[in-house]
Amino acid sequence: MYFNYCFQETSRRFLQLSVPHFTCLGGVSLYECPSKPNSLFQFHGILNSILKNKPDFPSPNALIKKYYDYVANELIPTTDELLLDVYREITSENILPVESLSQWVALRYDDATQYYTLRKQIAIHMSLLSLCEYIFHLSPATLDGLCLNLGTGQTMNVDCLFGLRPETCKFIIQFYPEQKTCSVIFKKFLSKKKSVQAERADARARRI
Repeated sequence: MYFNYCFQETSRRFLQLSVPHFTCLGGVSLYECPSKPNSLFQFHGILNSILKNKPDFPSPNALIKKYYDYVANELIPTTDELLLDVYREITSENILPVESLSQWVALRYDDATQYYTLRKQIAIHMSLLSLCEYIFHLSPATLDGLCLNLGTGQTMNVDCLFGLRPETCKFIIQFYPEQKTCSVIFKKFLSKKKSVQAERADARARRI
C-alpha cells in the first residue's frame, strides 16, 4: 500500500496484516494457534464473556437478534439516524459500554505499559482491517471470524474473502482520474521533500 511504501514508520509500529496458517482436512480448515493456545480469543467469545452478567442479553446472539430485527423491520426505513440511535442504545451503560473491551483486557494485564501497548495494537489492527475491507471489497468481518492474539495484540479475520469484481477496477480508475500510480505519487513526494530541503539550505547559506 502507498502509505506503507512512503512512510517507513509504519513497519516500526507493527502495522501489518496478520494471516494465520491453515491446514485443510477434507472440508474442514484448521488454523494454527499461537504457542499459548489460551492467548487466542474469538471476539464472539469475548463479547459472550462481557455479557454473561447482563440478564436482558445473556449472549451476543440475543443482543444481535434484537437490534437486527429492529433495523430489518420493513415498516421502519433504515436511515443513518436510525443506525446512530441503535448504536447509542447498544453502547449505553446498561447494555454494552464503550469501554467494555478495555475492561475485559485490563483483567488479563497487570502491567500498565503492556496494557497500553496491547490497546494500541488492537486499535491499529482493527483500523487496518477496516480500511482493507473497504478498499479491496473484502467480506464483512463477523464476531466468529475476528480473532485476537492477547500475546501480540494482533487482530485477524479468519473468514476473510476477496470480492474483487470489474466494478472494483472501475472504481480504482475513477479514483485516480489522471492515472497517478503509487510510483508517480512517491516521486512527487520526494521532489517536494528535496525542494524543501534545498530552500532550507539556501536560507542557512544566506545567514552565513
